[in-house]
Order: sequence, then structure tokens, then C-alpha cells
Amino acid sequence: MVAMKTRVPRQSRRGIAIIEMALLLPLLLLVLMGILEYGWMFWKNQDINNAAREGARVGIREGATNSDVTDRVDQIMDDRGLGSSGYTVTITPADIFIADPGDIVTVEVTVPYANIVLTGAPFLPTPDNIGGETSMSKEGPQ
Repeated sequence: MVAMKTRVPRQSRRGIAIIEMALLLPLLLLVLMGILEYGWMFWKNQDINNAAREGARVGIREGATNSDVTDRVDQIMDDRGLGSSGYTVTITPADIFIADPGDIVTVEVTVPYANIVLTGAPFLPTPDNIGGETSMSKEGPQ
């Protein structure tokens, strides 16, 4: 007696591919959402760090005031699309106009991450706030 080969019908193979896709598609979408969200977060963190750095660069000049610093930070944040993100600017010392040359001026910009989230995927762990901080030495005659 000759054994006959049994073939899996083409329709059955197509069903297996659909099942494989149904199992893998959620995992692939999760990875894609994570890549997009974390890439966005790193990009915006860089923008926030740049705003803090620019604010500190303005603040270390001789005769600079706190309003000069906040104006520059506001301009950078507006240019980056973060003007309405609810960010806060903290300047140390409290009045940089009276700071002596050589004193350290620190500018910190903090943004609630919920205000700049890209995908809003609830299953991705994200920080509460992202921010940047820069410290520079005050310029002027010594």
C-alpha cells in the first residue's frame, strides 16, 4: 500500500497567518507607541534644556534682570511650541541684578509631562515632569 501525502489546504494556511498577525500586532503596536512617545519625550527634554541654557546665558550678563531671563525662556519655549505647556521658570539667586560677578546663576525650567504628551498611551511609564537646569557664573568686572 502506498502512503499518500496529505496537504494542508491553502485556506487553512491563510487562517494560521491571521492568527499569527492577531497575536503579534498588539506587541508591534506597543513597541511602535513606545518608540514614538519616548522619542518625543527626549526631543522635548532637549528643547527645555535649551531654554534653560539660553535663560542662563542672558542672566549672567552684567546688568541682566530676572525679567530678561524669563523673557528669553518664554521666547524659546514659544518657538518650540511649548508656550502653553504650563512650564515654570526658577531663577537662583532670587534677584540676579544684584548678584556679584563670579556668583553662580541657575535657571531651571520644568514642564508637567501630561501637558506635552504625544500619544497618551496609558500603558507606557512616563515621568510626571521633565525639565532642564543650567548654572553659569555671573559676568562683570571683578
